[in-house]
Amino acid sequence: MVYYSLSGADNHSHDWQWIQSIRSLRRYTRDLPVCLLAYDEVPDAILEEADRNEAIVHFLGDYRERLSRTFVHGSILAMYPTLHKFISLQELDTSSVSQILYLDCDTFCFDDPDILLSTYTDCDWYAREAPTSRRCPHGYEPSNIDETKLDAIVSQEELTPILPFNAGLCILNNGIWKRFDRLHVRFLDNVWRLLVGRHQRGADGSDEEIRKAVLASATYFDHARALPYPSNNFWIVEEIALWLTLGRLNGISQGFLSWDHVVQGDEFAGAIEAGRPLVLSHYFSSMEAKFFSYVPALVN
Repeated sequence: MVYYSLSGADNHSHDWQWIQSIRSLRRYTRDLPVCLLAYDEVPDAILEEADRNEAIVHFLGDYRERLSRTFVHGSILAMYPTLHKFISLQELDTSSVSQILYLDCDTFCFDDPDILLSTYTDCDWYAREAPTSRRCPHGYEPSNIDETKLDAIVSQEELTPILPFNAGLCILNNGIWKRFDRLHVRFLDNVWRLLVGRHQRGADGSDEEIRKAVLASATYFDHARALPYPSNNFWIVEEIALWLTLGRLNGISQGFLSWDHVVQGDEFAGAIEAGRPLVLSHYFSSMEAKFFSYVPALVN
């Protein structure tokens, strides 16, 4: 199964990206089941595209309300529009599913995604390494992901070490999503603890509205439990919390996707120029204009 997760909390800024992504996927396969997990109001353009490309839409209601029901500080966490990616899976009947491919909206297919599903079958969780992490072929940048600080949290919390990965394109095997289902509150709690840790020591001001909300609601207990935020990038709090949450799963196995199959960031430019065969590109929203200067947008 392939699935996407969309929330109107981002003001539908990714709708066009999703349309391009599903069109590119359906150029290569009509057989793979595709689901779109949708929060908030779903635009007609998305519904029409889903129908045209045989993607089943699951309406999950209000994003903020969902997080508020699940976690005490959920209304604050909902200020981040991306926390729903993996907690949404519990809404699906996956009893007959053997593998799951999760795709962000800013992904684009150059070949049949089943190539990935048939290649990466052994480990529980596959993804590309996180950009600027120690595994990144383009160099390590600790200001974006400080793995020394991350390792200290893992040791403090007595977790299984999970190497930093990009959560925008993941292959899940061996029913790992069912084990993760039991940790949804833990995941949101990790987000909260990281946010308190980030803001109690000051931040760069890029998320000032969230900072004010967090500090207004954090109790003495919250400050005592805060986790030091191991990054200067507030947008990856979801990924850091995910790595820490997966570290609660004993025996979890982790693998990495080859950049011969999946490119990320601006790697697409070199791959396209060299004529390298690719399966998928996760081009990142910040590089959308550059990506579609290399790749023609798909029309009906």
